[in-house]
Amino acid sequence: MGATCLASPLTAFAQDAATVASEDTTEVIILGRGQPRQVQTIKAQKVLDYKVPGASPLKLAEQLPGVYFAGADPFGTYEYAATLYLRGFNQSQLGYTLDGVPLGDMSYSNHNGLHISRAIISENVNTVQLAQGASDVDAASTSNLGGSLRFSGRRAPEAFGADLSLSAGSDDYRRLFARVDTGEIAGSGVALSLSYADSFTHTWKGSGEQQSRQANLRLDRNFGDDHHVAFWLHGSQRRENDYLEQSREQIDRLGYDWNYLAPDFALAERIADVANNRDDTGLGIVTNAAAGTDYPGNIQSPDDSYYQGAGLRDDLIGAITWDGRLNPAVSFSVSAYGHANKGQGPWFTPYVPSPNATDPLATEDNSPLSFRGFSYNFTRAGAIGGLSAELGAHKLSTGLWVEINNSKEAYNYYGLTRGRLNRDSLEFQTNPFFTDDQYSFETKTVKFHVADLWRVSDVLTVQYGFKSQSVVSRSRKLIDENAPVGPGDAGYVAGKISSQDGFLPQAGFVWRVQRDHEVFGAYGESIAAFAAQVNGIIANGDQAIVDDAIAKVKPERSRTTELGWRYKGKQFDTVLAAYAVRFDNRVLAFYADPTSPILVSDTIYRNVGSVRTVGVEAAINYRLDSHWTASASYTYNDSRYDSDVVEDTGAVSVQTRDKVVAGEPSELVKASVNYDDGARFAGLSYALQGSWYYTYENDNPVKGHDLVDVTAGYRFQTGTLKGAEVTVNVSNLFDRRYLSTVAGLVPNDPDGTAQVLFVGAPRSVFITVSKAF
Repeated sequence: MGATCLASPLTAFAQDAATVASEDTTEVIILGRGQPRQVQTIKAQKVLDYKVPGASPLKLAEQLPGVYFAGADPFGTYEYAATLYLRGFNQSQLGYTLDGVPLGDMSYSNHNGLHISRAIISENVNTVQLAQGASDVDAASTSNLGGSLRFSGRRAPEAFGADLSLSAGSDDYRRLFARVDTGEIAGSGVALSLSYADSFTHTWKGSGEQQSRQANLRLDRNFGDDHHVAFWLHGSQRRENDYLEQSREQIDRLGYDWNYLAPDFALAERIADVANNRDDTGLGIVTNAAAGTDYPGNIQSPDDSYYQGAGLRDDLIGAITWDGRLNPAVSFSVSAYGHANKGQGPWFTPYVPSPNATDPLATEDNSPLSFRGFSYNFTRAGAIGGLSAELGAHKLSTGLWVEINNSKEAYNYYGLTRGRLNRDSLEFQTNPFFTDDQYSFETKTVKFHVADLWRVSDVLTVQYGFKSQSVVSRSRKLIDENAPVGPGDAGYVAGKISSQDGFLPQAGFVWRVQRDHEVFGAYGESIAAFAAQVNGIIANGDQAIVDDAIAKVKPERSRTTELGWRYKGKQFDTVLAAYAVRFDNRVLAFYADPTSPILVSDTIYRNVGSVRTVGVEAAINYRLDSHWTASASYTYNDSRYDSDVVEDTGAVSVQTRDKVVAGEPSELVKASVNYDDGARFAGLSYALQGSWYYTYENDNPVKGHDLVDVTAGYRFQTGTLKGAEVTVNVSNLFDRRYLSTVAGLVPNDPDGTAQVLFVGAPRSVFITVSKAF
């Protein structure tokens, strides 16, 4: 089986950097040498040992400059709380691909993709490439106002091999990972890889469970030296109970470890009965007069906690790619992919009782609670093609991406029986007693690009090009308040919205000042597509609200400029970059009835002005000797709103002018020291984040915190244990207590009662025993 690896023309601007990266296989983080933009690449297999077992692939990138990644669990895989910010843009405003296949905007309850934690087993990640600034002109993404992350999977190798690892740790954590590589099969040129991962843990507070099962299949086949075909198919099944969002007032009153009420179903029903008796639910009913009107203990409202919440996700995603050369100067790449998803977001709600809750003679479906499942499913299919040609000093490339996505979403309610828990939050539910806001969606995406990489001289390279983007989404309401609806019926809603721009330019340069020094700069523009989902612009409220939003809201747009310097020496590499971003047409949702932190209400969408961002990033990688390495980075990011939020009436709704963009700290400091002599290895990482805000008006800051993680391990190199490895990982070594991230931003919170905060996970310890065959 040949060793040829053809570069896709869809990544023409990255080729020089990739060539340089291959020159030094000992590097772990490659600081983008030869790139006209701020870009880093991580060799995942060299980083995994220093991360907790089963960590999200996003955690591989958290040590890079500019990256703020936070969550409520040690692994970064609990998707509801997992948060990524980069240069003032949040997770859903960045771009993500796996082997070129789009992963959507990676939002929770994702409507057009899936989280990278489900898309691939972390041990199968080969590289992670981060572009902090203007995203690649060829990136298969419609959300990348900011940067992009490109993940690549490990190939099936030519030689037979196998890997097995077992992990255990805090909160009853246990994990199995197994991989078998067939090597080249009977001289056919075909190599196959099959992997499986199974993990389980209890939530670190409360009594929830989080389970994940994944299977990855990959086939690689070379045809001579000029053609390669890869096929991969990945399946994922995730079942995870939630961590509870809290307010500052709740943390003080109920405690840092306060969570959902499970397994005490009787307590959850009692709280719901009291809430109904007091009419705190607004339902105007009494479900159990004997429960009285006094909440138990320190409980003060039905929103202080619920019985349970969860997230259920089933995914199957796959692709086939053919890379080849037509001649020494012309290469091509063609990919086809598909993805099917089924999801449900269970929540035991006190705001919709089961249908027989007020009937004292009923024996079923008579609980004051019901089981709400926000249910959704989608199928998407697409193709990506590209062609590149080297014509003297020019490398021209062009490419096309098309996708069709069909989805359905709905709020379904299922009955519960008083005094007996008859539904499992970690199982998909069927046969609801009530369905509301069921919509179907269709989204068609077309994206095209043309680019040129021009070697002006031996020391100067210029890149320039543009992309054009068209995303058209349609919605139709199928069920309104448990009744099927169609055109002409009361309650029927339909909408169509597009985000289109035929010319989004990108340009940059790299100037090699001296052999080891280079200056780079880039400019790029992007627009974002509108999300086609329930409570989005085209599936929210009545027809008048939808029509009004379609007529008035424009796509969000970004313009990014950056300038930087890189140095690559024998012992250390360093990069310094400065950037400025203009983010226009920011879309904000105004909730018509925000009476509860997770209740659904009609939403008014508007463009509310711009955000201006300036910042600097600095990073250094130092190789002390053949065993010791160290790295450090510093980020300062200043993102501010240009204007206040003004309603249609002219009234100022939220005073945001010159306020710091909420959700992201302005300063980040990261450092790590690692030792590896081939047998013994150890690492220490340090992260300091500055203060940040969860309110648009900046009235209630969250103080910064620092975290330390440590790793130690040993690899057996001789005898029967050769290939075996033992690793111990400790996250949050000093057991810091801190506010980690938010479920959603709020205008202000003067009394600390906004129930949107997640606290960070405590110290956790894990041990992994693995064997390579």
